Amino acid sequence: MQRQQREEERIQGAAMSAAMAQAEALGMTPEELQQTIEQMNMHEQHHVVCYPGPQGDRDQEKFLEDSKTFVTIWPNYLDVDKSLPQGRRIPKDKACPKPSVHDISDLLVQWRLAHIVEQHKRYPRDWLVYGRVKVELKDSKTGKQLHPDFPSRRALMLKLGECIPSLSSRKIRLEAEAAGLRAAQQKNAAAAAAAATAASTAAAGAGGGEGGAEGGGGGGGNPKKKKGKKGRK
Repeated sequence: MQRQQREEERIQGAAMSAAMAQAEALGMTPEELQQTIEQMNMHEQHHVVCYPGPQGDRDQEKFLEDSKTFVTIWPNYLDVDKSLPQGRRIPKDKACPKPSVHDISDLLVQWRLAHIVEQHKRYPRDWLVYGRVKVELKDSKTGKQLHPDFPSRRALMLKLGECIPSLSSRKIRLEAEAAGLRAAQQKNAAAAAAAATAASTAAAGAGGGEGGAEGGGGGGGNPKKKKGKKGRK
């Protein structure tokens, strides 16, 4: 038991080190890196989400046991912005930008495909990407194809890449993310402007104080008055 725990800790440590190295390579600031680490910890707390599909009579334990034969799909497989070494598995003209496990799951629900969403999993080739989906395409006992429209994982990935961009739920998600990004940028800009104003005011105050001190020192003397013609003897 202790050996297994040590192995899990070793794997988690390696994953964290890889994520930090990747973040530094991407030029992330220390604040952005800390936020990413916090997101990692948050994702670790997420539970597995199961959708049993038409075969809803299976309990969760049986479903999870059957999932060992499911095909796995990571968002990177479908991402047009990822290279082949980063995990893209379909041609760029068939891929889509920024797919998520939620996009994949929404379509699988529409197509009534049994699947599991594991949001806490990290993609081995890209440690900053979370979540994978495991989909049932074959009967776990007989190996028979369950869905004629999806005879293979590649066929499913191509269909996902085609349909994800038109998802209404995806559009709402992207709009919310864009709004959040704009709000964060505005907040940062306002904070930077306030800091600049405060620094400028402090500098002006310091300059005024020095000028006043110099003026006071000059006025403290007793300069001799020049005598006019009437005052001369």
